[in-house]
Amino acid sequence: MNFIVLVILTLCLGVGLSLLFNKLVIKDFPENRRKGKQVATFFVFILMINGIAGSINSYFFFNKLLNEKAVEMDQYVKENHSDNAFVRHGLDMSLIQNDISRLNNAASELGGVFTPILQGYDLPPFLTNMIVGYISTEIEKRLLIVNAAGSAANTLVDENNFITVSSLLSGLVAGIMKAIKTVIIIIVVIFSIILLSYIIGAFSTVSKEKKKIKEAA
Repeated sequence: MNFIVLVILTLCLGVGLSLLFNKLVIKDFPENRRKGKQVATFFVFILMINGIAGSINSYFFFNKLLNEKAVEMDQYVKENHSDNAFVRHGLDMSLIQNDISRLNNAASELGGVFTPILQGYDLPPFLTNMIVGYISTEIEKRLLIVNAAGSAANTLVDENNFITVSSLLSGLVAGIMKAIKTVIIIIVVIFSIILLSYIIGAFSTVSKEKKKIKEAA
């Protein structure tokens, strides 16, 4: 969904729900607190609803962005590094199983493939090395998992038990998206708890106020 359209829709939803909540619930607040609470309701509903919607939308944004970048990298590597043995043939996991040294060498080689790609983004050398190091480490860990548990245990391996540029990028994107999904879920839960706590608090105050009025009568 277009970002501007999303903002408009969530803004309208927040405003609509805040007006409804003010009309149904906040109207029974003590008079000296009512106006302030109405304004607070307006901001809380808009901020929390926009936060929840924005967080969910960001998942799809990152998923699309990372997959597009993965396709770009896949094409770049195949076009510019066709002389690399891994790029040409992939890595047959059945040939290196139970050979830790070959697994380590394979991880270093695969990580190094990404060095020229990252250099194309004009990143500082230390940052490029850091990213390549991270990729190599992640690949090594995943290779060891595959080696121990079989090809079905990891998305880096394709249906032929080979690791290719495409399957490698696909697996890395899946891993990154899993981490992003976890963060987004936490953020959505936090926003939801804040909104729910506000609603429960408002109902509690109204309930006490009605009880006070009833007792006074």
